[in-house]
Amino acid sequence: MPDLAMSLNNLAYRLAEVGRREQSLKPAQTAVGI
Repeated sequence: MPDLAMSLNNLAYRLAEVGRREQSLKPAQTAVGI
C-alpha cells in the first residue's frame, strides 16, 4: 500500500500545484489514512 499512498500524495500535490486545491484534499486525506 505504500505505492498507493505515494501516488495519492503525488496526485494531491499536482492538483494543488495547478490551482485545484479543493480537489486535492480528498486524495491527500486518503493518503494520510493509509
